[in-house]
Amino acid sequence: MTIREEFKSDPRWNDKNFKACLFLVESKIVPRYLYKFCKVDDDLIDNLRNNQLWFSSSKDFNDPFDCKIKLANNMNPEEIEELANKLVELRIVNKNDRFKIVYVLKNDHEKSLALVDINIREQFEKYGICCFSKERNYIPMWSHYADKHQGICLKFDVLEDTDIFFANGSKPIDLISSVEYCNDYPKFNAYNIIVEDGVAKQLFLIKSNDWIYEKEFRIMSTRKGGMPFNKKSLKEVIFGCRIDEIKKIKSKLIKTIKKANYPNIKFYNAKTSKEKFELTFEEIHI
Repeated sequence: MTIREEFKSDPRWNDKNFKACLFLVESKIVPRYLYKFCKVDDDLIDNLRNNQLWFSSSKDFNDPFDCKIKLANNMNPEEIEELANKLVELRIVNKNDRFKIVYVLKNDHEKSLALVDINIREQFEKYGICCFSKERNYIPMWSHYADKHQGICLKFDVLEDTDIFFANGSKPIDLISSVEYCNDYPKFNAYNIIVEDGVAKQLFLIKSNDWIYEKEFRIMSTRKGGMPFNKKSLKEVIFGCRIDEIKKIKSKLIKTIKKANYPNIKFYNAKTSKEKFELTFEEIHI
């Protein structure tokens, strides 16, 4: 059965926004399923109890190079004037200081970079980001993000909640996209980032090639913290192959999920293969 055939009886079938989301999945621009690797702790328990995803600030990321940029000094006079107007509009600069800022932007490279860099950071920190992977069977992800295989992996169906996964409804979701991996910092000037729509968001989606194994997708929100998701979108809970070493935590997690009444959810145990360097997944009935 194709994805389109699967959703023909869905109440959202005639909704244009849903059809647009369906197209993105059919075209493989966005994967149908996204995976979130988690350590089992009180924060995870709270998130599952409240069926919410947590959106973090970029300053809390484990990679100090994440969202880094190299500001270029190549603005023309018209861009400088427009940038100054935008800084005033955003209340980053006082209206009375506009001409002084234009002078700095035109004549003092070091001061202009410092001024703009500080304010770009402030803008970045207003956004929340939630990170996912496109695959569940990748050993380093379990090691780095699921507490050395003592954690879990959550499988989400993006079509079951197009509000949170596609910026499609009332929730303040701004963007979903795959991460681009490269060797050098992206180079934009201040005009590109502050004035041109969409450029600033690109900076949340660029990481070092060293992280390419993550196959990461990110959702960006205009706010930070917990954001509820449709319970139908959580399809699987996959327990790490070492989670039985901390059975009390596993038991508490199962009770939380059961009590929260997620519909049609499945549970799996990850196991180490006896023949290859890979994980296998065995469904368990709880």
